Amino acid sequence: MNMQEIFQINKGITAIIGGGGKTSFMYALAKELSEKGRVIVCTSAKILIPKHIPVVFSEDEIFSAFEKSNIVCVGSLFSDEKLSAPKISFLRLRELCDYVIVEADGSKHLPFKAHADGEPPIPGETDKVILIMGINAIGKPIEIACHRAEKACGILGKSPSDILTVSNAAKIINTENLHDIVFINQAESAEEIELAKTLAKLIEAPVIAGSLKEGRFIWL
Repeated sequence: MNMQEIFQINKGITAIIGGGGKTSFMYALAKELSEKGRVIVCTSAKILIPKHIPVVFSEDEIFSAFEKSNIVCVGSLFSDEKLSAPKISFLRLRELCDYVIVEADGSKHLPFKAHADGEPPIPGETDKVILIMGINAIGKPIEIACHRAEKACGILGKSPSDILTVSNAAKIINTENLHDIVFINQAESAEEIELAKTLAKLIEAPVIAGSLKEGRFIWL
């Protein structure tokens, strides 16, 4: 089953939040969707400037880029290495293509995230929000596994050195309730799949587990 089918991606704006592989997920989904239509990838936070697809900054450049590629990255230059949100509205971006995929969060490369006030910057026009977490966050100290560890500890009543358990992770996800669907990534071994199944039972939303790297996804 492909990503569009299993994550039920329709035309419009899909936002990706959390940790544990957002950027890789965005580009993998964009590559698949580009076989069916035009795709814009972008961020409402910050991303590294991609090297493998056209990067543009204006509406005129989008039209030109789509003549050569079905995937275009749109943004504003934040630094020599990073892009920030486009100056073009997300609503307008949706009008210019079939699919818009937005990396709408930052996690400092950590597998799990709790969110500060005002986070994540999910565009108001978003049609679906996918929350990603890495299963390898479970069993590690909160301060090591979780971006915004202080927010996680506030929700849980725990200390940063306490272990992030399955029930802890589920409580944060359920309390924040920012998503439409949860993807538990990096679940590759039989033990990791079983751990993901245990976590899925506690999450109050549809859950998919598997490995983006291996291209395997299962409904839980």
